[in-house]
Amino acid sequence: VGWRPNPVLKIWMDHIHMVPHRGKSTLIPFVPVRELFTSPLYLTYEGSLTEPPCEETVTWVVLNKPGYITADQLWHLQSLRRGTQGQVLPVTGNYRPLQPLHSRAIRTNIPPYPKVSPC
Repeated sequence: VGWRPNPVLKIWMDHIHMVPHRGKSTLIPFVPVRELFTSPLYLTYEGSLTEPPCEETVTWVVLNKPGYITADQLWHLQSLRRGTQGQVLPVTGNYRPLQPLHSRAIRTNIPPYPKVSPC
């Protein structure tokens, strides 16, 4: 959480109140997903969903630089509901303890050594 709003998330946050529950939808201005990326460098690995049934159907992408949002933007995200209208099912608890790597491959486009300028 930082002090400067994420400009891409701001576009979504301006419309988020229109979709408070699962099954609702609204049109928002087009924003390329790459605008959310804080760096062109990343790690990727095959993993699982973070809540039951924890199916191994996810490719996780971890950027090498963090992105920041404001406390207000975080609050708006936390106010979303995964249930239908009338159900109180907050979008929280979608995490679990670190899992063993097992034989998963970690792939990256990050160079292994810093660039060295010629003498």
